[in-house]
Amino acid sequence: MLFSRTARFSFAAAFIFLFYSQVARAQEGFEHFSVDAHGAGGAYTTLSQGVDAIGLNPALLGYEQEHHLQISVIPLTAFGIDAGSSFRNVSALSSVFAKTDSFVSSNTSEHVVDLLSNGKLSGRADVEVLAASLYVPNVGGFGLAWTTHAGVRTDLDQKFLDIFRHTEANLLQGTDTAQNFDLQAQWYNEYSVSYGRTLIHHDLSDTSEAVIGSFAIGGAIKYITGVGYMRLDPGNYVSISHGNNSTIIKTSYALQFAYPDQFDPTKVPNHFDLSFLSSSTAGTGYGIDLGTHLGLFRSKDGHDALSLAASATDLGSITWTKNTQVRRADTTITVDQAGTLSNVNVLLAGLAGKLSNVSSFTSPLPAVLRIGAALDLDAIGISLAGTDMTFAAEYANGITSIVGSTKNARIGGGVLLDHPGNVFSLRAGLGFSTQAGVNEITLGLGTSILNRVNIDVSTAKFNELIGTSGSLELAFSLRVLLL
Repeated sequence: MLFSRTARFSFAAAFIFLFYSQVARAQEGFEHFSVDAHGAGGAYTTLSQGVDAIGLNPALLGYEQEHHLQISVIPLTAFGIDAGSSFRNVSALSSVFAKTDSFVSSNTSEHVVDLLSNGKLSGRADVEVLAASLYVPNVGGFGLAWTTHAGVRTDLDQKFLDIFRHTEANLLQGTDTAQNFDLQAQWYNEYSVSYGRTLIHHDLSDTSEAVIGSFAIGGAIKYITGVGYMRLDPGNYVSISHGNNSTIIKTSYALQFAYPDQFDPTKVPNHFDLSFLSSSTAGTGYGIDLGTHLGLFRSKDGHDALSLAASATDLGSITWTKNTQVRRADTTITVDQAGTLSNVNVLLAGLAGKLSNVSSFTSPLPAVLRIGAALDLDAIGISLAGTDMTFAAEYANGITSIVGSTKNARIGGGVLLDHPGNVFSLRAGLGFSTQAGVNEITLGLGTSILNRVNIDVSTAKFNELIGTSGSLELAFSLRVLLL
């Protein structure tokens, strides 16, 4: 629980894109840009169409859409948020970021522990600055996107955090061992070019059907500019024990940092500003996406009843070169229980470790593997009052352990309803997801205006949204459909 000025940046960097405005906020992770699929249980690999397929399954760009050109440009774009109460409250953290390099006081440590407790500081934020998709018959589909992502993960041992609520007193009385604290933050911009192509497309006569209706593959290349990074390396631990009228504290950890020269951790904004989009970088990197989609049991009207898909996204890394530092500690200190408070503070300062400069280091991108399936009821002749229904499900798991990737395997599924209309078309998604024993309800609503503008909003945590947990999870998109 030591907060140097450098360490405080690591939290602040992930807060820059917290607030897009007073009512619309952003969420990290490409999957939240596909709002229809987001509300239908997170079935992104099969339900993401057109520009929504960018970053999720580029193979879907290769399927012909009703509108061949789709665009979104800030401020008419896609964004969302998935954040605990501390992540959304910049002012609540200002007192922490403004401290000097000394060991925190009891009052401050109690405040910090409250912010970190129960994952309240965890969150992910994301803005789609520019995105466009273009389908060219007999050539394939192309995608272009500029997005920015920020996230904080604070998965900490709650019992051990409670020891630090009143730092000096509890350290001398408590006995515990905790390890593998997961504390990290990352902020980066991403520029991607995607392509998808249908390799098999079964053209049907009026009387024929096909088992294999279509097969498509796709990929993307990405250029990454990293803005800020902090991570507590796995394998860290802290232990507290007692003997011979003294307290023995052992700790071992390595905390990495990177940030641009211009960043001021004491001036954390509470709103979105276009100037952030040109922020100086602290590192660069590259990544790729890969995807595939198979359509089965094609009906006479050309719809595949069953879809199977898989994708691996954000395969790559960032090399950090600006203000790259590592704070290391491999320390054992002994505190005499009869010592004065000032002496205790001096000894505890040894837990801060040693901060050193390094030339560079590399962090992975938040890679995710997704496998999904969907059943189009319209393709087998089932509809409800003119409403098309598609049931879909997906399995997702993180390939890397960096914030923004799925830390635990997630399974989700739901139904997407689409009711066409001449002036307004209506859409709704309803589903569920389960991850690490936590079950969530997903819900989405959308409309198409004159079949040219799509507006959608959804949440993957509806039960938290209407509850009292203080968490907020929303996604929003506005798409313009042309050609």
